[in-house]
Amino acid sequence: MMKEDPTTFDASQQEVSVLSKALSKSVEMSLRNRYIWTALLAGFIVGAAVAVAVFMLAGSQQQKTAHDEILLKRSRETLQTVIQLQSQVDRLIGDKRTIPMSTESERTASETQTASEALENNGPRDLKDKDKAVVETGNDGIDLGRFTVYIHFSGKIQKQTMKRLAAFLRTKGYTVPEMERVTNRRRDVRYFHKEDREGAEYLLRDTQDFMKTTPGIHDIHLDSIDLSRVYPEASKGALELWIYF
Repeated sequence: MMKEDPTTFDASQQEVSVLSKALSKSVEMSLRNRYIWTALLAGFIVGAAVAVAVFMLAGSQQQKTAHDEILLKRSRETLQTVIQLQSQVDRLIGDKRTIPMSTESERTASETQTASEALENNGPRDLKDKDKAVVETGNDGIDLGRFTVYIHFSGKIQKQTMKRLAAFLRTKGYTVPEMERVTNRRRDVRYFHKEDREGAEYLLRDTQDFMKTTPGIHDIHLDSIDLSRVYPEASKGALELWIYF
């Protein structure tokens, strides 16, 4: 019977050990590579999700910004339109104006009308009968007493001159309450109803007749303005006289 060579047995065990270690190392490397690829894939998926979320937020912000810009542009256009309309209204009616709207204010103004200290032919006279004054003025029988004249004056004109003008107009038959000093540089006669146009023409003529004989304002020219479409709610018979010098 042959005996096994110890050297051959040891070599076989060594080969088995080497193969076992190589197999274990190969399996370990395979598992490690799998973990690495899994981690890379997971990282890629997470990164892609984050990128998509960022892009969506950025797009939403851009849309919101564009919408806000549109609203801001429309607001500016609306504001510009309002400013233009306000400018047109200011040019039409002046910076300030006063139109009495209540019958109570007209009644009070009539009660405060002075029945004396009037002028006719550049001299004073007492006004005792308004109807008599209407007939004597040569206004073709027009009852000027139904017109209330609101005088607005500005510039270097003395108030005493305006008082003389108011007294002169009262002798013509107009109702003239207290006058008002303003800052506007207007020169016109204004009426607010078509049926008051004739009264405005008489007022324009009578006022210019007075100014022709008054030093300092003899060269002032007045225009007649129809504001019936602008202030249809104004009192009938109300006339405004604006004088600047």
